Amino acid sequence: MPASADPLGVPMRGTARWWLFVFVVAVLTAALGTVGWIGTRESRGAPVTASRPLAVVLLPDVGRSTLVVVDLLAGTVVRRIGLRSTATDIAVDASSGLVVGAQSGGFGPDVDRAASLTDVRAGTVRYVELPSYDPGDVACAAGRAFLLHSTVEASGAVFSVVDVAGARVAATGNVPGPPGLWTSGAGAVWATCEDTFGERSLCRLDPGTFARSTFRLGTVRPMGLAEADGRPLVLGSDGTGTVVAVDPEDGAVEASAPVIGLLQAPRRAVQVGRSLVVGDWSGDEPEGRALRRLDAGTLRDLGPLRVDGVPCALAAWDGRLLVVDRERGRLLVIDPESGRARSVIELGESGLVFSDVVVVGAGEEG
Repeated sequence: MPASADPLGVPMRGTARWWLFVFVVAVLTAALGTVGWIGTRESRGAPVTASRPLAVVLLPDVGRSTLVVVDLLAGTVVRRIGLRSTATDIAVDASSGLVVGAQSGGFGPDVDRAASLTDVRAGTVRYVELPSYDPGDVACAAGRAFLLHSTVEASGAVFSVVDVAGARVAATGNVPGPPGLWTSGAGAVWATCEDTFGERSLCRLDPGTFARSTFRLGTVRPMGLAEADGRPLVLGSDGTGTVVAVDPEDGAVEASAPVIGLLQAPRRAVQVGRSLVVGDWSGDEPEGRALRRLDAGTLRDLGPLRVDGVPCALAAWDGRLLVVDRERGRLLVIDPESGRARSVIELGESGLVFSDVVVVGAGEEG
């Protein structure tokens, strides 16, 4: 993967999880009008002790989203926080412990243009209005939240940068081509990009300077981004399901391996201890009920990991795997070696359109 580097421009906007938005539109066509709540909405429960590790699960709901806060030590739901509109992605700002949401809203008049900043321990929410509409993906790095919009300008898809501590927009910019995949890891923000000839590449954004480096992806069709052992991972298809580990500095391929035993090409992964757990959920049929374990360093296949449900979102905590079961609306805490569920937490909704899960607090891994 030869690399090229260039400084990042200043105006911007964007959105990457377009497939999530399609599902939201399909299910939420009868959504309520845009509502402008500022502060806490439907936040139930007393403040949570700062030392308790929490899982935060994003539920789409109708016209707005809910954050379900789970005490991982107790295995119980301690709070439900209503957001002002539909959020399509969440991420944790490690410097503050706030959960940042991409408030894309709904369709037409219900579209939104905000980043939500949620203190899940206190149950409070602040909103930062963004320069562009429809932020679909969010990644956090170096005390900043990077939100990719669906807007495409002459220089590419637009993204906004939010100073989380100051609750303000700090910058805007563009990445080449239409909105692609978007995540953070290995000290940077990563995006998949496409030039005018359709050449696919992996873009690295420095979270401090916004400088951009671009690494060609060759024949790999990217469908997901993750991180393991301090390296970005590209998940997707190269004729068959594949995962590629990339050097974060020069873009050289450090390891690659086929991903077998899944119904579709891999799209999501999380490192749990020395294992990389890989899933293929996309919202399309067929929906698989199995995950795959790889060695996080070598990417060697370690076999299947059966799940009691449809695993649509993954995270890691204290050597355990967190799985959101889309079908029955549950958070499963799983031993990745045996596949045994240590605890099962009912989230209060079933038949989820999509979901996401992050960890806040002690033992945070994902």
